[in-house]
Amino acid sequence: MNAVATPSHRLLKWLLTPRVIVALCCGSGVLASALAVSYYAHRMRAAYASEQALAKAHDALLVERGRLLLERGALSALARVEQVAVGELGMRLPTTADMRLVQPIGATQVAAVAPPAAVSIP
Repeated sequence: MNAVATPSHRLLKWLLTPRVIVALCCGSGVLASALAVSYYAHRMRAAYASEQALAKAHDALLVERGRLLLERGALSALARVEQVAVGELGMRLPTTADMRLVQPIGATQVAAVAPPAAVSIP
C-alpha cells in the first residue's frame, strides 16, 4: 500500500507539528488576553462613571446638609422663636396684672408674695 499523500493529509500533518501547535496556543492566549483587557477596561470605565455620579450626588447632599443646618440654626434662635410666637400664634408676654397666684389644694395659709417681674426676651 503505497498511498499517495493528499493535500488535506499534508495539511493535517503540518498542523500537528510541535511548532505550529505552540504558535496556535500562544496566538489563542494572546487573543484571550486582549479580549479580557478590553472587557475589564470597559467595566472600569463604567465603574468610574458610576463613581463620578455618586460623588456628584454626595457633593449635592453635603451642600443641602449645610443649608439645612443654617436654616435650623436660624429657626431655633430665640429671637426667631419669639417672632413666630408673636406673629403667627398671637402670643405675648404676660403683664403683672395677668399673673395670678394659685393656692394649692389643702393649703391653709397663703404667704404674701409679690408677683414676679415681667421677663423680656432680647
